[in-house]
Amino acid sequence: MNARGRARAKRPTKPIVRSPEPTLALMVASLALDRLEASRIGLANEKRAAERNGLEGEPVVAYLAALVEQIAAEEHRAELRVCRALRATPYADFQRRTVGLGEKQFGRFLAAIGGEPYWHTRDERPRLVSELWSYCGVGDAARQRRTRGQRLNWNPEARKRLWCIADSCMKQRNSPYRAVYDARRERDSAAVHDHPCAQCGGGGHRSAETQNSGVAAPAGSPLRDGHKHARALRAVMKAVLVDLWEEGRRLHAAVRGEFDPQLANDLACGLLLPPGPKSYVGELGVELAYEVPGGRAA
Repeated sequence: MNARGRARAKRPTKPIVRSPEPTLALMVASLALDRLEASRIGLANEKRAAERNGLEGEPVVAYLAALVEQIAAEEHRAELRVCRALRATPYADFQRRTVGLGEKQFGRFLAAIGGEPYWHTRDERPRLVSELWSYCGVGDAARQRRTRGQRLNWNPEARKRLWCIADSCMKQRNSPYRAVYDARRERDSAAVHDHPCAQCGGGGHRSAETQNSGVAAPAGSPLRDGHKHARALRAVMKAVLVDLWEEGRRLHAAVRGEFDPQLANDLACGLLLPPGPKSYVGELGVELAYEVPGGRAA
């Protein structure tokens, strides 16, 4: 070995660059996807506006179209990165075995809540299900309303992603959460308002008293279909959070080595999600029940 080789051998080796924590990687990938998606939508709107103003065929419109195409390609790569980051998290199995939970949407939701539905990172304690509901905007409906001049007491990004997940689950007949949606729609088939409702007021409420815009539907009037649909989707959102919270509880119990009867049953049966009836207490203390189909082997 010559002098240069001996000097190179004595030189300290560089540390191996390892992948960051899966949760952090998921949050960064999701943030990049959000930025790219917003940029593509904004530039596409500008392109259409320019075409409406008679600039179709101009170089500036062609430039905007090329930018939209390039950003769309980067957006697709960011989506793949979000999916790969999700597969490295402990909640990837929950997503794979639950019909209606897409990788991209579930990954973006998990990133919005900090990657941990069960453990309260700031307070270093387990989080209550009701706290998770409130954080995602499906807690007390009377307190979680948008009011001008007041700060939101929920995470709007998490609520938006959770709504997309609930909408996807509602469209899948094989999803266990479709039964939650159907049960709530059946329960509200003849529901009436307990108090005046602005959502069902105006032209949307088909009654002689509330045809004028800005007039709330009176108490005792029937709910319109859109309001029933919103209530059913809200029930699906809460059911998804309950099951995700239970999954987090089992994962944390397994890491700490504590005995969890539910986790022990899952491992003994070789199941990831035990089939059978499930239920949770929804709004007004009413219990909603739904059926989980047969689980898949781990």
